[in-house]
Amino acid sequence: MKGAKCIYDAYELALDLAPEAILKETGYEISSLLSALIPGLLQMVVVVGATTFLGAAIGGIVGFFLWRRRRHTRCGLSGENSALTSASPSSHG
Repeated sequence: MKGAKCIYDAYELALDLAPEAILKETGYEISSLLSALIPGLLQMVVVVGATTFLGAAIGGIVGFFLWRRRRHTRCGLSGENSALTSASPSSHG
């Protein structure tokens, strides 16, 4: 959640700073035109950042469980190959 808060804080800061920075760099008074465009563009940046953050979190969780499952399968710790499930008392004696 800290990453999402940082993205939102950057969005809020950019809303204040972008029009002045554009005027300074270009020398054109286009803030009236951009005042309608900048919030939409910045919202898109927030959405992309948030979905990237969420996708990374979900991917990490899913990857962890798939890695864990694969590791147990390779070691013979799951399913019919498990030494704990396939061994019977009569086979040890």
